[in-house]
Amino acid sequence: MSLTHLYILDLDGTLFKSDALWDNFRELCANKWGVSKERFDETYSSSRMEAGAYDIDKHLESLDLSPETVRSEIELLMKSKNYVFEDVIPFFDAHKDAACMILTQGVSWFQSLKANVVPISKNVCPVTTTLEKKNGYILSHMQVADTHIIFDGVPYASITFVDNMANAFILPEDSNPFLRQYRIRRNVVDDRHAEIMTLTGIPEVTTLLNIP
Repeated sequence: MSLTHLYILDLDGTLFKSDALWDNFRELCANKWGVSKERFDETYSSSRMEAGAYDIDKHLESLDLSPETVRSEIELLMKSKNYVFEDVIPFFDAHKDAACMILTQGVSWFQSLKANVVPISKNVCPVTTTLEKKNGYILSHMQVADTHIIFDGVPYASITFVDNMANAFILPEDSNPFLRQYRIRRNVVDDRHAEIMTLTGIPEVTTLLNIP
């Protein structure tokens, strides 16, 4: 029996237009709760977890807002606009015979809200939210055999990991022949992460449709 391929896909900036949501969320906080954009941005910079992920609970606390107050408004915001990149559905259609998982970093409830709008069944493509760095998570869940690779105890022919963040990837010296990594650098306005250089040996793509 031949083994299938596994795609491990980042959420923010890879499948989901997180920068667009960010701009709209900041505007919502200004219009509904009177939070100035300056205060929003200043408190954001100190709202990071140890591994670097955005901690929305900590951010809301610094703005004197509760997750319970904000969650329903964010849900309405996500329903009012399309925050999924246009190549996501064609990508999943092209790789429907492969296995996949969404690996994201941050606060579980906030990441789940975003993942739920991605048009793929979570039974087919489960979502894992971690507080640790994604490269560390992948390394700790991965084992290399002679002819294949094992992830979370399941054997695969190979794994492809896709992320938009330059610091998310496994270093070449820690990689293996069964792992492929791609950095997606989308042509979006004001990409907050685009200026960070990609690791040598990690191919760059501008769309998911360029990933085999």
